[in-house]
Amino acid sequence: IGYDKKDVIMIIKKFPIILALGMDRIRNRFDGLKELGYSFQDIIYITKTFPAIFSYDDDNIKMKIDGIISLGFSYDITKKMILALPSLLGLSMDTIKEKWEFYDEIGLSDIFVVKPKYLMQSVDLSYARYMFYRDIGIDVSMNNYLLLFISQGNFYKKYGKDKMEILE
Repeated sequence: IGYDKKDVIMIIKKFPIILALGMDRIRNRFDGLKELGYSFQDIIYITKTFPAIFSYDDDNIKMKIDGIISLGFSYDITKKMILALPSLLGLSMDTIKEKWEFYDEIGLSDIFVVKPKYLMQSVDLSYARYMFYRDIGIDVSMNNYLLLFISQGNFYKKYGKDKMEILE
């Protein structure tokens, strides 16, 4: 249906349950994503990146999209966010809303659109780093938001603090 052998092996490694799903279920997921406006290439990418989506039903996906739209995003932006971070569909709406409220509160709500992959970082760590920077006189904004998301190794090299220290 569009995958090469390497893709199939990767999908099975990420989501072994796929072997228990019928081809009808897999084709239905393709059809459901197509109805949502994703291209064939988008669907291949989404399902390779987040194969657990094969276990989701259409109502679950539509509910998640509606929930994200309710935060103030357009349908098209929501589709782009999901394409950039397919596992966004795997987060609970409570988690998505918590992240939205936090980033909106600190003036970084554009991260949802600019770099949805950063939403995988916990709010606790983002908050701890945000407060750390504030304490040392650095205001984090959309101009320097990458400070919140540098790797733990680089953060430690630069500031001498590990994740546990910063969370405390």
